[in-house]
Amino acid sequence: MNKWAYLGVSLVGTLGTLFATQAIDEHRSPGLKYGAWTLFNGAMALSLAPIFFIQPALIGRAALMTTGIVGSISAVGMTARREQYLWLGAPLSK
Repeated sequence: MNKWAYLGVSLVGTLGTLFATQAIDEHRSPGLKYGAWTLFNGAMALSLAPIFFIQPALIGRAALMTTGIVGSISAVGMTARREQYLWLGAPLSK
């Protein structure tokens, strides 16, 4: 497949399923929401698949760094005094 066509299809698929997931109300149809979320995860995986074939160590290194950063933020949040760390809740949730 042409690499530009693959890029376009994966971009449109990822953004389309992202917006569909955000538009569905989880209280009215939770099954549809989870289905759209699953499609979004699949589209994201397909868009990242070529990176694995080009440079497989890059995916592992990115996963380790992400785990370290998120783990550090979680550890600081768990060990902080009561309600001292809550001001970061809004920026971290978006």
